[in-house]
Amino acid sequence: MPCFVGDGTELQACVLDHLRTQYAELDSRIADLTRARTALGDILEVSTRALTHA
Repeated sequence: MPCFVGDGTELQACVLDHLRTQYAELDSRIADLTRARTALGDILEVSTRALTHA
């Protein structure tokens, strides 16, 4: 790959901004998924509680 240097474990500066952007986007997606998971868990908990007390 053209952006790797040395033994292939270091990258040239040309790709660092792109990788940082991808990293930040992953963090954002993880946060969104975590919120969605929490909301779904809350719905399941309330629904289960309502059904067992009906």
